[in-house]
Amino acid sequence: EYNPEVFDKTYQFLNDIRAKEKELTFAEC
Repeated sequence: EYNPEVFDKTYQFLNDIRAKEKELTFAEC
């Protein structure tokens, strides 16, 4: 069964993590 809401939340979650990782990389430079 396909649940778009769960997929949406997971996608948003992964996006947040990537954004945070980019910020951390910037801070280290």
